[in-house]
Amino acid sequence: MCRSDLVATTTRPPKWKQAELTRLAEDAPTGNERVTRSSTTATVCTLEFDCGQVKSLTRTGLDWSHQYKRTIEALRSVKVKSAYLDGEL
Repeated sequence: MCRSDLVATTTRPPKWKQAELTRLAEDAPTGNERVTRSSTTATVCTLEFDCGQVKSLTRTGLDWSHQYKRTIEALRSVKVKSAYLDGEL
């Protein structure tokens, strides 16, 4: 049972969902509003929020929460029952 102070009433997140991967573009974007970014040190991961518990999963589904203990601890304060975020750490 989830804590009552958590927001929303949704179903539980899936066990694991593959992260979105980037795709190689033929050409760089042009114009004044283009945004480019290069990252060689970030780890692609998904964050799974489930009833006050938070896990960091790699794009192959491995639980790497132990690698990001401080981040996971901070994310536990997010008041949400269920969420699945895709990103980089």
